[in-house]
Amino acid sequence: MEFITNVSLEQLDTFSQNSEIGSIYQSSMWTKCKSNWDYVVCGVKVNGQLMAVSLILIRDIKFGFKFAYSPRGVICDVKNTEILGFMLEKMRLYCRSKKVLLLKIDPNTKLKSIDFDDKELVKDVSDDESVKFYKQYKYHHNGYNLGIKDTIQPRIQLSLPLNDYDNIIPKKTLKKVRASFNKGVIINEVSHDEIDILIDMLHSTENRHQIKLRNKQYFDEMLTAFGDLAHIYVGYLDDLPISAVLVVEFSNCAELLYSGYLDEYKHTNSTYPLRYTAIQKASERGCSEFNFGGVAGTLDDGLTMFKSAFKPLIDVRIGEFNAYTYPLLSFISSYAFRKIR
Repeated sequence: MEFITNVSLEQLDTFSQNSEIGSIYQSSMWTKCKSNWDYVVCGVKVNGQLMAVSLILIRDIKFGFKFAYSPRGVICDVKNTEILGFMLEKMRLYCRSKKVLLLKIDPNTKLKSIDFDDKELVKDVSDDESVKFYKQYKYHHNGYNLGIKDTIQPRIQLSLPLNDYDNIIPKKTLKKVRASFNKGVIINEVSHDEIDILIDMLHSTENRHQIKLRNKQYFDEMLTAFGDLAHIYVGYLDDLPISAVLVVEFSNCAELLYSGYLDEYKHTNSTYPLRYTAIQKASERGCSEFNFGGVAGTLDDGLTMFKSAFKPLIDVRIGEFNAYTYPLLSFISSYAFRKIR
């Protein structure tokens, strides 16, 4: 086996796109979205064939040290523990050689997919054998967190299989979709030039929840990075935009990244046909899964209950691991890393 640090972005995209655990976060596009980070794409070759890859984002901190984060990495056949273990070990040593103080990863493997009706089971999902495996290579598990803000990428997400979605989505939800159309709501996909519509909807969300989302520059960079893989859907009433979503399709999965609506038109329920249209289009383009995004593990907040109307599965991932490359100093600094996104 050979560890390499010169995997091309084209190789990364191809490998991630064709992997069961591929992700938009492991792609050349994500390096463009995170233009304020340096990066390296490392991998493992066996007899000249690429068998594992991982995009590592790197950022300078004080005193010549760095932080590193591999979002949804490593991408490989996780059942091949020899290759995975070799990759983990070499990634940690490489990061140490580059004065990386802390390497954080959050693997994209799902521990379990649970029917939403069985949501009380989420808190009991664990995989201590895998945690033990990672620990062998000095990766320390951060726990089975349930809070959506406890991890950089949400550990718990809701997803809808698209092979038979019309028979999965409850009839009462489809009724709401039709009722919204009957109120005059129209859903259109718009060009990237109309990103300001989505941003206006997000401002409404910011005001409603007293939160701060991304600025226009971030969305411009994202749309430039993902190109034709990014889709903006807008809900209209009498030609007035009242809701919008941003969806990115990659590796057979459509990921809903951002959404918002105007409070004064909440009664139209336009967010139902908006998501339903995005689901339809993703299925038509060959996606097999629609990801509604992350949720809190309590699964009892208003947004989660709205998403549950589509009867998605609850995907539970293993969570984050920290590799402490300089053990004591790394451990102390791990708390500061949460502020670096």
